[in-house]
Formats: sequence, structure tokens, C-alpha cells
Amino acid sequence: MQSVPEDISNGINSPGFSLHIIDLKPGFPVLLLRNLNITNHMVNGMCLLVQEVKGKVLKCTSVIGPRRLSQVLFPNINITWEYYGDLEIGFTRDQSPIAVSFSITRTISQH
Repeated sequence: MQSVPEDISNGINSPGFSLHIIDLKPGFPVLLLRNLNITNHMVNGMCLLVQEVKGKVLKCTSVIGPRRLSQVLFPNINITWEYYGDLEIGFTRDQSPIAVSFSITRTISQH
């Protein structure tokens, strides 16, 4: 597998990945991008509000679903992206699996 230059890997915006840099502030609505714990309803598409950002840990409050109003801590995790086409490339990012949401909607998967 080949190494990807940092400027190229920082510019990749693939499904399931957050942007390279996200400026989060308390009160921002965010969506969870990965199934982290299905039994505790920490699933893809979960709506959260950012309460606090400390280093590499996010403190959020669940907005919708069975865990409504419960607080959750998200540490950064290693997320790997690999592409096997003409060239084998891949990289890993140390980030929280969230994306900024500009509105909070209720989807079928959250009923």
C-alpha cells in the first residue's frame, strides 16, 4: 500500500469521514457517522448537541431517540480509509466520528 501525501489526505471528503478540520463550539448540532454501540443506541445518524470540547474528547447530549437528553463522551478514534483501484492507497485519521448538522431532522431510522 502506498502512502498518501498529507495535503491530499486532508482534502479527501469521503462518506463516513469528518472533514479534516472542524471548528466545534458548544450548542452546535452534530450527527454521529458510525455505529459505535448498537445496544446503547449509539448509531449512525444519531443527533447530538455539543456541550463541551476538551482536547480530543467531545461531551455531547443526545437530542432524539431512546437516549434523549443523556450525556455522551466521544474520544477521537482511528478511522482508516483504503482504496484499491489502479493504485492501492490508504490513510488513517485520528478524529471523532461526527459531522456538523445544520438542522436537526427526524429520520425513519430514529423512530
